[in-house]
Amino acid sequence: MTKHSLYFLLFCPLLALSACSKPAGEARRESVVEVTTAVEGASATKGPLVGYAESYGIFACLHEDVPAAFEPFKPSTYNVYARNGSFNYVADPGNGALEGSASGKFVLTSRGDVNETADLYAYAPWKREAYLNGPTQIPFTAGADVMYAVQNLSDYVPGPSPDKKNTDLNPALDTPPLKATFYFRHMMARLVFKFTLKNEPTLYDLTRITVRDNDPAGGTAKLYASGTFNAVTGTFNPDLVETAENERVVTEHYSEIVSETTPMTVSMLIVPTPVSVDDELSFIFELAGGESFLPFVLKKEHVRHGDGSYGFRAGYTYTFNFTVDNYVYFNGFTIDETWSPADTDLSPEDI
Repeated sequence: MTKHSLYFLLFCPLLALSACSKPAGEARRESVVEVTTAVEGASATKGPLVGYAESYGIFACLHEDVPAAFEPFKPSTYNVYARNGSFNYVADPGNGALEGSASGKFVLTSRGDVNETADLYAYAPWKREAYLNGPTQIPFTAGADVMYAVQNLSDYVPGPSPDKKNTDLNPALDTPPLKATFYFRHMMARLVFKFTLKNEPTLYDLTRITVRDNDPAGGTAKLYASGTFNAVTGTFNPDLVETAENERVVTEHYSEIVSETTPMTVSMLIVPTPVSVDDELSFIFELAGGESFLPFVLKKEHVRHGDGSYGFRAGYTYTFNFTVDNYVYFNGFTIDETWSPADTDLSPEDI
């Protein structure tokens, strides 16, 4: 054995100790993130988003002091599918396809540089297509609710007992468990129609409501069919697609019977839009057998807000009351800044 070989054997244990051991702080490579969610108007929960979209998506992005690129912290946690307290991670970075089985925990795994941290952004309901362009371009179609978490906003100010703002999470160095809170806010405007029957036993089977843009001179109302929204800013992108010019309608289908003196309630969702003149929008209530009530023509005073502006706003509920006799009589309206879970007929399948 040569002297060189002997030196190697003598120093091998020292090499093993120095080269094979991990520097301080690198021992913990994973950390569970305790996720709490709530929808405005409902209580916080670690379970499903009760009453609304049961699924939501989480983007774990590489932390930036001034968020701009929203690059994946890890491909597996870029658009995670969350539902009922379980999480499906991304299996295919090429198209965003999910793993076949779900986990009961949301786990962040540290990157090669243990000083790199993650920012979390959430939206609802989850969309596989969102993986392609990240949290700033999430696709949607009209008639479905979409929500963003207020903690996504860079100017979000936590309350009196703030949780960490879902940013700068370090799975390698932070004390576990990490915590994230997502308070979801609606981006659509909600229209509620309440019908009360004046005289029984007449029955009216309401099958469809159509809202039509009459496109009057000076009108600003728009009806949109699809587009994308930015979950980081809580706004719709400029790529919104209007409904076809020859249709200019948004419809919802029902099978509801107006048969009692207590109100029958149905609702629909539209992309928020200003309303600047009377008679811009008409609502047509179609009945079984091809009949219809007389159209309800919206006056801009019906959507007047306290600041003097007119239109349908995100997260607001606009309730229109009617009495049904031989004719339909309009009995007034209310505007509410929230959605009430107890007063919604939207199911998870609808949104």
